[in-house]
Amino acid sequence: MKDGLSALYVSNDDSTFTYGTSDASASYYYVTMRFEEKVYNVSFDWQCTGGENSYDYASVMLLETAIDLTALTDNNFPTAVQTFISQKSKVGNNSNPWNTYSDELDMHGRAGVYKFVVAWRNDGSKGDQTPFAIDNISIIVNSCPRPEISVSSV
Repeated sequence: MKDGLSALYVSNDDSTFTYGTSDASASYYYVTMRFEEKVYNVSFDWQCTGGENSYDYASVMLLETAIDLTALTDNNFPTAVQTFISQKSKVGNNSNPWNTYSDELDMHGRAGVYKFVVAWRNDGSKGDQTPFAIDNISIIVNSCPRPEISVSSV
């Protein structure tokens, strides 16, 4: 994994970083979180060097808590409140597979309880190893958000 000994990753046997390329499936992990009307810094490291372009993909998103993830299938990812990544093609290579996502999440007017979801979908037609992994997830209140500046005339 990127840093340390563990990360969240797709596995077809609960221990190795591989998936069944001929098995159609959708899987997910989520944690329920309360957000205040603040700006948050969201960052994580991720990789998706395998899969199959445009068919096997991962999504990291914020969902309403009422969405039932047990009904998630390979064809019906839900509409997200916020999508951080929706990766529908291979990125990187085995010598440098990790990417970093980092951005602000503005929850003004959207305070409440949400599911932070990591989901994987593969269609079962074919694919390459390795699937999707995510590490070093950080969601913290931004103590110094970007200021909003408006100019009336120049």
